[in-house]
Amino acid sequence: MCSPVVPDSADSPILVFLEPLGQDIHPASRNAINTALGLAGDTKRELCGVLLTAAFGAGQSAVLERSGLTAVYVFVNSLLGNFVLEEHLEVLLAFVKEKKPGVILFGATPESRALAPALAARLKTGVTADCTKVAFREDGLLLQTRPAFGGDVTAEIITPWARPQIATLRGLAPELPRRGPAGSKIIVNSAKIVNPRAQKAEWLDRVTEAAENAASNVLAIGGGVRRQEDVEIFRRLAGRLKAELMCSRALVERGWFTRQSQIGLSGRGVRAEALLAMGVSGSVQFMAGVMSGRICAVNLDKDAPIMLKADVPIAGDLYAVADALLRCV
Repeated sequence: MCSPVVPDSADSPILVFLEPLGQDIHPASRNAINTALGLAGDTKRELCGVLLTAAFGAGQSAVLERSGLTAVYVFVNSLLGNFVLEEHLEVLLAFVKEKKPGVILFGATPESRALAPALAARLKTGVTADCTKVAFREDGLLLQTRPAFGGDVTAEIITPWARPQIATLRGLAPELPRRGPAGSKIIVNSAKIVNPRAQKAEWLDRVTEAAENAASNVLAIGGGVRRQEDVEIFRRLAGRLKAELMCSRALVERGWFTRQSQIGLSGRGVRAEALLAMGVSGSVQFMAGVMSGRICAVNLDKDAPIMLKADVPIAGDLYAVADALLRCV
């Protein structure tokens, strides 16, 4: 049994790891902030963020001042411009040991998926990846919910002894809610990196995306498509709508699409102005990869999960709807 890294206290802070995106904050970090705000609720827990960056600008400051966080700790070092696990871990680990949070939340980006388990290993605690929901139980433990077995079941996970409780959060939030006048305290520090591995920068010249995949419009088709040759109908429709054609896991398992075209927990996440989902049931696994401005769903089953989440649900045959759209666009 692991010994707690920090006391298990209802007053221990909630910490959100923030990732920069140019002069903004990564959408996954925005989602983590929103989740943390809901998690804290009316409790007295301090809600703080930590941002590691090569440069801190007015754009980031304006976003974070109105984020609803109690305080944001910014660590600046030119070596933090490219993600190098050892360097980011060194700075974050030192801060966590000083701050002693009870909970740490990360967005489920590739960088955070590497950093969160590395931090957990150094602190001798656990981490739950790709959570779709987190909430405090009556006993104060963090209940971490995530899809398992490809989304067929939902697992509920707790960390009863070790601290902090760490989770990465699946999902993207397009923007933070407006919270009135600036209220979050911003504390900027110079980050000390004792053993920088600057030589890695030559092959770690990454461009951080606003999301795992960005597209203006997406047409997603699912198990309601009856034959492989029918995919061409929807490919033509996607072209007319100037949309990217993607699919649910069902069509990948049939061998009609590659995993690169799959939306969902075991595929890709998408941010789109509009998502047209045709013949997609809308499982938890699929919806974990969706963050769109508006969702239009076409399904014969009016009670399908995606129909309950859609802004525009259409109970009907996807072939009839596709034919009508092809004739008018």
